[in-house]
Amino acid sequence: MFFIMVSVSTLLMVRSTLNMLRSRFIQPIDLAILSTWYYTVPLAVCGYLLFNPRGLIFLHAPAGNPSIAQESMVYAIVAMVALLVGQRAGKAMGAAPLSAAFALNPAGEGRVRLATVLLISMVGLGVLQFGIGQFFEGYATESDLQNATLGIALVYFAVGSLGLVIAYALLLYRTTRSRSLLFLIALAMLCALAVLLIRAKRLEIVTTLLPAVIILLAGRKSIKVTMSRVLLGLLAMSVLIAVSMIRVGDQFDPFTLIFYFFSEGLYAGHSLPGIVARLDSHMIGYENGARFLSAILGFVPRFLWPEKDDIVYAGSLALDGVSPLGATSILTEIVLQGGVLAVIVSYGLMGLLFDRASRFEEQWDRAIAANIVPGRFILYLVLITIFVPHFRDGIIPAIKLTLQAGLFMAILVNLRASTDRLMLPFISPPKGEDGINPRVPKSSRPNR
Repeated sequence: MFFIMVSVSTLLMVRSTLNMLRSRFIQPIDLAILSTWYYTVPLAVCGYLLFNPRGLIFLHAPAGNPSIAQESMVYAIVAMVALLVGQRAGKAMGAAPLSAAFALNPAGEGRVRLATVLLISMVGLGVLQFGIGQFFEGYATESDLQNATLGIALVYFAVGSLGLVIAYALLLYRTTRSRSLLFLIALAMLCALAVLLIRAKRLEIVTTLLPAVIILLAGRKSIKVTMSRVLLGLLAMSVLIAVSMIRVGDQFDPFTLIFYFFSEGLYAGHSLPGIVARLDSHMIGYENGARFLSAILGFVPRFLWPEKDDIVYAGSLALDGVSPLGATSILTEIVLQGGVLAVIVSYGLMGLLFDRASRFEEQWDRAIAANIVPGRFILYLVLITIFVPHFRDGIIPAIKLTLQAGLFMAILVNLRASTDRLMLPFISPPKGEDGINPRVPKSSRPNR
């Protein structure tokens, strides 16, 4: 039964991977299925077979327990199927009423310039609060300065937001062809990559570059999209593996290359067997959704509520000892909310949300031709570049960062309500600052 579940989950993962290569816009549900597989299945297979080469795989006893490995696979399969069922429910709802949009016009260049300066300044302020010397020491270096937590939070928020700014600038460049936008894109990219390479942050490199990749690949022909994604994927994996090896100073050999390809999932995956063991032994009980409420509270910035961590992250005590390197997964924390039922409900709702967020694609070409972008694209962008990649960090960071990024993006692009709803044919390209309501009533059109 175990290997049947492994086979089914792997087939679903391969199917999603192929979809990501073929689709014009990468679908959040495909990335979510790939993420769920990566953070669950490799460790479960090692645990079931008691496979622990060089003693690097198992960092606590439950990870090497075959019965817990089988239970982990049940949760993984249920999560993947629930995502697909939620997606099917979303499709059954039909086309989405796109009632908000933002314009691509020269006014946006000023907002890009302002946002780039502010975010780079925020990076500098965060580094000062964390400690310049400690920051440049690199991966996993902590600081004992009073404002270190706020400082590093500012740095990573600014870096992640720079990725969204780059994506918006690329959209604007398609319309304005302003060379100053290219300079701003290069400046933002250099700042973000410098920070992430200094700190050797693999996940953040992905989340920062992914918005730009989505914009660049969305306008290409299908075969070019596929080949480009394959090449970019191989390049990205090579860079991330190299970052892993450099930050720990490990030796270079075939086993090390394979190990570091799966290491992120293996280590983050430890939290699931650890929590399963504690739940099965009644060491802890279900949280009944409390962690989702904490995620909403976590949306409040630290400078407005300095003591929020004491309340928001109080539930992290349940994960002490089951996440040896501090990594967790959203599947683990959803299991902690209510077992299989929580997984079915949460992942089903995610599948529904992912499908509805992707409904902008039906109107994309017509909107872009009028220099308008459906507002639903913002939801899609933050889900696929912030929410799903942070499955590895658990419920609170994934939801909190997604809400913050969504609000930032809506302000950046000057999102407006659209009375036209983008569901009717465009009469003419948008005019004016907002460019959102270009439709002229029939009674006021000149006679011909």
